[in-house]
Parts: sequence; structure tokens; C-alpha cells
Amino acid sequence: MSRRSRRARNVSKVGGIPLILLQVIVGALLAILLGVWLGKFYISRVLKTRIRPETTIEGEEKGEEEIILPPVGNEDEIPPVQKEDNSAEMVAPDSDDTLTARISPLQYHRVQVGAFGQEENAGAFLEELGELGFRGLISASGDMYRVSIGLFAYKSGAEEFIANLAPLEDVLAEEPLVIVETLPEAVLTYSSAEEECYEQIVQALGKTKELITEMESLWLTHITSGIATDQRKVEFDRMAREIGILSDAIQGVSPETTTQLWDEVCLLPGDLEATLVELRQQVAGGGKWMPFSQALARLIYLWPLLM
Repeated sequence: MSRRSRRARNVSKVGGIPLILLQVIVGALLAILLGVWLGKFYISRVLKTRIRPETTIEGEEKGEEEIILPPVGNEDEIPPVQKEDNSAEMVAPDSDDTLTARISPLQYHRVQVGAFGQEENAGAFLEELGELGFRGLISASGDMYRVSIGLFAYKSGAEEFIANLAPLEDVLAEEPLVIVETLPEAVLTYSSAEEECYEQIVQALGKTKELITEMESLWLTHITSGIATDQRKVEFDRMAREIGILSDAIQGVSPETTTQLWDEVCLLPGDLEATLVELRQQVAGGGKWMPFSQALARLIYLWPLLM
């Protein structure tokens, strides 16, 4: 028997597979498993170390900073309700039994036609103008008493009024001037028992200011456009209904105790109605005069009572 045949018989086998071949296979499998584990470990470490700096740098490049909002005050406070200029702002009660309402400032334009150092002289001049069909008011300022015969919400209305005063040039004590006046914001404070009365006061003041501006706008449109009278009737009728609604609302309130402020507010619907009647007559007759706004004069008179 040859030497090669003896060596082949001496090779160890496991399950018919040479032992050395089995060892090679097992070693290869272990090497593959170890490579896979090391690869996962390496990838996870690399990704973690790269993600963190990129996020931080992006934030720094964008200039991101922590935004701290200023305090907004006590959360229990009731913020004022936002309304239009002609309305009031209802604010938080000062106490359990106290309510507050803010009335927006009142701006108007008056046409001043005379200024006097004596109140008697101013009164006599106003009476003389009254005989010519003009009504007005006297404003005391220091030692001077100023006479005005026109009250307007808009400057354009006052200027249009002055343009029609040329025939009175010899009567007027001075050249007509447009004076702008602004009455400051008013604050009403009242108890919960008076709430119904004061809510009606607030609504009456707002509606009066609204109707004053609407009447003046209608007058300005009429004298510049020449639209026929019948086309104004719808607007006149609508304003008349709103004045009636305001009057009914005021009459429906029965305050426990009346005040001078309440008494003056009760006169506002009548002032508005009188102005509307005169405006109808002016439009129907082709007149160019805006009636003296007694309602606006009433607001000016009662405004100190709101303070």
C-alpha cells in the first residue's frame, strides 16, 4: 500500500465532512457575524456624533433665540370690548358693585363769527343773528366770549357753510373762522343697580353722534350732487325710524333717581328730530343751509356732566 493511501485513511471526519473543512466554515461564519456587529456599532456612533453638531449649527446660523413675551397683566381682568368710535368701551368693574364705561372723544367744528370781552355783548350779537334766522351758542374761553352759528362734524361742512355767509359780511363782527374742538374721552362710573340707565345713556350718546354725521353727510351730498328730493326720502325715513327707536328706548327706562345727565340725554331724540325736520325742508326747498345741529350743541353742553 502506498504512502498516499495511508494518509487518506488517517483524515478525521465529522458526519462525513472533513474536520478541517468544518472548522473553516465555522470560522468564516464567525468572521461575518463579527463584521456585521462591528459595522452596526460604527455606523451608529458616527451618525450620533454628526447629527448633534448639525442641529446646533443650523440654529446658530438662523439666529434663533428664545423669545420671551412681556407679561399681559392679570388674567382675571376683563379687557375692554373694541367698538366703533361713536360707541363706548365697557371695561372691567372696579368692584363687585361698580361698573365703568368709556365714551370716545367728541370732535366737532364750529364756525366762529364774533368774539367779545363782555358776555352781554356776545348775547346781544347772538340775538341779532337770531333775528336773521341763525341760531348759535356762546363759548367762554378765559375773558373772551365767542359766538358761533355753525356746528359740524366735518371740516368740509363748516367750510361749505362759510362759503354761503357772504351776504352777511356787513353783519358779522369778524371774518368767519373754522375752530376745531375736541372734548376728551369721558368715563362713566356707576353701580350695578344703575346699569340699565347708564347702558341706555351710552347707547343714546353713540346713536346721536352717528345720526349727526349721517345728516351732515346727506346735506353735503345734496348740495354737491343735486340729486332729486324723492331719492332722499328713503334716507330721511330711515333716520326718522332710528330716532323713534332711540326715543322709545329712553322712555322705556325708569331710573330710580334722575340726574341732570339723564335729563339732558332724554332731550337728544327731540333735538335730532328737529334737525331732521329742518333738513327735510332745506332739501325740499332747494336751500343750501345745514340746520344748526341742536343735538350736537346738546352733546357739547352735557359733556362736562360725563366727567
